[in-house]
Amino acid sequence: TMLKKLGGGAPLQKVAGSYSQARAVADRRAAATRAAVVKPAATPYAAPWTDIANYPTPIEDNVVGLDGGKLYSVGGTDGTAIVGTGSVCDPGTGAWTPIAPMKDAREKPAGAFLNGKFYVVGGWDSDGAPDAHMEIYDPGSNSWSAGASVPAGYAASATAVVGGKMYVVGDRTRWRCS
Repeated sequence: TMLKKLGGGAPLQKVAGSYSQARAVADRRAAATRAAVVKPAATPYAAPWTDIANYPTPIEDNVVGLDGGKLYSVGGTDGTAIVGTGSVCDPGTGAWTPIAPMKDAREKPAGAFLNGKFYVVGGWDSDGAPDAHMEIYDPGSNSWSAGASVPAGYAASATAVVGGKMYVVGDRTRWRCS
């Protein structure tokens, strides 16, 4: 996998600060200002980190997944709107290629690859409401299908795959672990 190729990791860096628990519209306005000026990528902090090609557009609050040595990124916000678009980076070519867009644009969804498919669930929709829908991306057909919705929408969760199952833990909607 890509992680094995890269080896260990860079030293831990702790960033002091004061962080608000509120999701502010100001964050999106600040991102729009940052997106207006696209800067070249910074150099890696320390070995074994290496540069990859810049993402095609400014993006944040997206979900990423790694499958077959390729890095996938979908959803998030470009600084002005919540998006359902995505791209895949192939380290062999060093380039990002667009993939089919999700049906639901969403910011801060959770997701992971299971059995070669990218499961994406939750996130905030275009109105800022928690999304309960799941979409499943099939790289072989470059298409999305609907999965089972969760009982209640959530966003900004953590994801882990253990024993062939995807676990989504916590959310920023209710501020407690699910």
